[in-house]
Amino acid sequence: MIFPSFIPQAHRITREEAENAEINDRVFGIKFPVKFILAALLTEFVIAIIPDIFMLPPFLETALAICFILVLCASCIAFYLARIKIVTADRRIVSLSSKSGGRISSAPLFAGIGIILLVYAIFTGDKGNAKGAYPLYIFIVFLIIRMLFKFTVKPLFTCLEIRSREKRCTLPVKADLIRNIAAWDEKISESDQQFGSIPMYMYCYAEQFYRIYINDINFIDPCKSGSLDLYIDPERPEKYLIPNYFKTDRADLKRNLWNFIFVMIALLCILGTVFFKPVFNCFMNFFI
Repeated sequence: MIFPSFIPQAHRITREEAENAEINDRVFGIKFPVKFILAALLTEFVIAIIPDIFMLPPFLETALAICFILVLCASCIAFYLARIKIVTADRRIVSLSSKSGGRISSAPLFAGIGIILLVYAIFTGDKGNAKGAYPLYIFIVFLIIRMLFKFTVKPLFTCLEIRSREKRCTLPVKADLIRNIAAWDEKISESDQQFGSIPMYMYCYAEQFYRIYINDINFIDPCKSGSLDLYIDPERPEKYLIPNYFKTDRADLKRNLWNFIFVMIALLCILGTVFFKPVFNCFMNFFI
């Protein structure tokens, strides 16, 4: 059984792709003009104050409230989409980041979705339908699971995979620099980045070619050379290890392990309270 990898792996390519590489690098992104954002905010403000200025029928006030919520949610989602930058090379996504060069913040997207589900739960609750809040509960559970995965599961398994590669990647290989993929576009990016390209390397093992991308701002200086020394796993050559690139220590591993154990114990306690409390009450009522 092959488990998903938490750190990058090399991509297998054919000899034809290696010898006749077709340069097709692109940077994609949605750029909303400032006037659009200002117009959306002004529309929200006007919709919010209209019911306080004019005496409107109840149905019209409800319609304006729905419009206000929709515009607010659309603004949050549009702001999220406007921050995304996608870099592709050879019909493959090599980078997914914000336009300023860092990680994409999902807060605007989740805020827009949360507002829609909250309003839907309130609207259906007023009509006596308690099930209307179920999507909101599911969304909250999803956010909790995502947060737990991000801060406990992912760091722990990342450390474990790095430790595994340190033991299994023993065969030295030299990867050649093929080209630098343009990762900046004046029409897309919001500001000049500290690095404007993603180095693409290629190595060969057992007549099979592999391609890797070094997409890390902290690893820019070594990437200026024409070759890169790395180690691969002889049994699975797509798994590689670059000294001082994938790194961890025992302190990180212990901290992530203890965080994972603490969260699992807390979840078991919560689940035990929710699912076994009725059974416990029935058991006590039988003997009392």
